[in-house]
Amino acid sequence: MPEAPTPTPSTPQFAGADPEGGAVERTGEVLQRMGAPGSLAAPLVAALGPGAAGELAADPWRLLALGSVIPEQADFCARRALGADASPDDPRRGRALTAHLLRRAAREGHTALEERRLAGALRSLGVRSVDDALTAALDDGDVMLFEMFDEPEDDFSGGDPGEMPDPERWYALTRVGLAEQDLGEGVVRLMGTSEPIMDSATAAETVEATAERLGADIDPRTQAALVTVALRGVCVLTHGAGAAVPIAHTVACAAAVAAVSEVGIAVAAPTAQAAAALNADLADLGAGDDVRAVPLAALLEARAPGVYARGAERPIEAGLVVVAGAMWLDVERAAALVDACADGTHLVLIADPAQAPSAAPGRVVADLVASRVVHVAELPDGPQPGPIARLAGLVAGGALEEVSAPEREVVVVPADSGAAAAHRAAQLIGDSIPRALGIPVEQVQLVAATRGGEAGTEALNRACKERFNPGPGTHNGLDVGDRVVVTVDGPGLAAGDVGYLRAEAAPEGAPDGAPESVPDDGGAPGVEGGEPDRGRDGAEVGREDQGSQGSDGGGMGAVPGSATGGERGGTRPAGGGNADPRGTGADLFVELPDGSRVPVADVGRLRPGWALTVAAAHGGAWPAVVAVFPPETKGSRPQVYTAVSAARRHLSIVQAAGPALASAVRDNAALNRHTRLVQVLREG
Repeated sequence: MPEAPTPTPSTPQFAGADPEGGAVERTGEVLQRMGAPGSLAAPLVAALGPGAAGELAADPWRLLALGSVIPEQADFCARRALGADASPDDPRRGRALTAHLLRRAAREGHTALEERRLAGALRSLGVRSVDDALTAALDDGDVMLFEMFDEPEDDFSGGDPGEMPDPERWYALTRVGLAEQDLGEGVVRLMGTSEPIMDSATAAETVEATAERLGADIDPRTQAALVTVALRGVCVLTHGAGAAVPIAHTVACAAAVAAVSEVGIAVAAPTAQAAAALNADLADLGAGDDVRAVPLAALLEARAPGVYARGAERPIEAGLVVVAGAMWLDVERAAALVDACADGTHLVLIADPAQAPSAAPGRVVADLVASRVVHVAELPDGPQPGPIARLAGLVAGGALEEVSAPEREVVVVPADSGAAAAHRAAQLIGDSIPRALGIPVEQVQLVAATRGGEAGTEALNRACKERFNPGPGTHNGLDVGDRVVVTVDGPGLAAGDVGYLRAEAAPEGAPDGAPESVPDDGGAPGVEGGEPDRGRDGAEVGREDQGSQGSDGGGMGAVPGSATGGERGGTRPAGGGNADPRGTGADLFVELPDGSRVPVADVGRLRPGWALTVAAAHGGAWPAVVAVFPPETKGSRPQVYTAVSAARRHLSIVQAAGPALASAVRDNAALNRHTRLVQVLREG
């Protein structure tokens, strides 16, 4: 007999008082009666709302709202609660299983499932009346049905066109399905309302003048791409590894085109570290005063997960919007971006198609390119690609081979076990790289292919915590001085931002635990006052559990507990320590790579950030990366490429996966996802 659900690392745990006025306690009582652990109460209240106890009592299969609960466990609890009334064909069970399958598909990156595939999965779970299950799910409102027609072949014979074919029926979670629909319709809107912001001759002349002013040798392919940007409403500019210089050329010249045409420009990158890297490249080019990149969450003025102040009623104030690192975009963020672009705005997505798709549902850039609806141009490779770029190029072609690296830009460190891999990784970040290469530990990022195991992110973060900043975990498992990663968008912070948790003493006389003010310089860049314009139900659209990018997925689904284990000693991050060991009388903030400090309203949205999964690191860029591949790695070409290409100056590969890693790069060429965006775009 299946056991009752047990909390897993992917189940959020919440500390402190019940924020819902007894809802957690009431839900815990219902769970106890059905034989489920009370520790699921807080996550259920977070998922279902303050009425979770009543919903659960009326429908025990509501347990499946938690990704950590499997159908067999929910059935066990339903039998405990309902007795003989618990039936495999109960509409409540069918509804819950339908939503469960779609949520699981979304965690794997799919935006929708075709009806026959979904029906087959339901039958495998013992649902005999599939139609009733699907109807119940639609009636509940969390699931939507979309009908699409295959494009008919052109018939020039002049004969009878015949009957319309039956539509394909696709089911999606409501928030994901609506986002994908909005995204497709928004892209069509931008293409239909845009006018050239500059004619082709003037655009070419502007690029040439900018190149002369900056003393840059700009490739003709970059110039051709920029002419396309000036003429077309939506463009995708593709590039390979090591294209930092061409990307900087593109952004600098796009800024010049926008300035001459007086339309204004906005440039965004996925995260604070990616924006800092792009801004450094622009500064090296001499264009740092012309344009500055910000995280996309700051450009959209994120107020909460999925809630942005910028939108249709208050669009981005620029006629040219450029997003670098766009492979990171999922359908919900992309829909919010397009919604915030006013009619006539030119939208440019700069992307490396060899990278993995987004951690959250969708394959936005790949679908835009596949649709043949938007304009696509290719940027050149950078001049004299270095060892990291050459290795990434080999991986993109399906080969994992050694490259010449006379300056130790790429180092492969073999390990014969997970424990050995973890030990090597800790040595590299804490000693070898800072000492031998002069790259400080703050600029070295561990990226692991798994979350669990001896060399997964959980174990690596525990070891780094003990080595660099041991402490009691005062702030929901974290201490001041810890390296942290942000899990959801919010004011001044973007999901995937990596920084350090800092504290500033409260003014004298402030009561313990009740700071009077936040740091003067801790304002959120790019975020102004005003009410949110839009939101997609406030769901955390982050990196929770992306199985398609490694066996761990997102790497940020669990609130951490106290970190223990590991080895003391080694290089210690600047500013480390526990400035506020009691957790009172101080304001907490996150210090980002550019030195900015952003107040933290909810420390529960931070996780340990010394080690990230590949999915969580997607969209980031660091001077040095230690990529860890444990023995249990189930890799793919895009996963390995994404880990490799996150490094800019140095890459260490800790290889404990053996020959299986090279086989994965050779054989697992793509991460397939079921999406509807291509059809939405073509239907126009």
